[in-house]
Amino acid sequence: MGQAGLSVRSYQTLHVVVLELHGRLTAATVPNLEPHLAELLAQLDRPLVVDLAGLDECDSAGASMLAATAQVAATVAGGHSGGLRLAAPNPHTCTVLHGTGVLHTVATYTTVDRAALGDPHDRLSTPPRSG
Repeated sequence: MGQAGLSVRSYQTLHVVVLELHGRLTAATVPNLEPHLAELLAQLDRPLVVDLAGLDECDSAGASMLAATAQVAATVAGGHSGGLRLAAPNPHTCTVLHGTGVLHTVATYTTVDRAALGDPHDRLSTPPRSG
């Protein structure tokens, strides 16, 4: 599914649904992504992993949408399916997630595989150091 400035692809594995984002997750693209997320959440029967590796840009509106989606996923899951997990944020996206508090409230992992496993020891809690 393509959006202006954002492309989206989803697929299922045995344990999770993965939503790949490519491009820009900003105030301009969030409204285009919301219907796709709503469709995935309506069918949620396993954790939803949002793969952020393909993002070129993420702003506070994008981070806030991810946090709101995590809250909805937790409600829909009823604590049974694991809700929403974020995976593979690049350093800029990780900094935005940290600055908006999302990194501390939504389980975020270095890779999709680690997010699929959901091991709390693999969670990111601070942005990676540069240089």
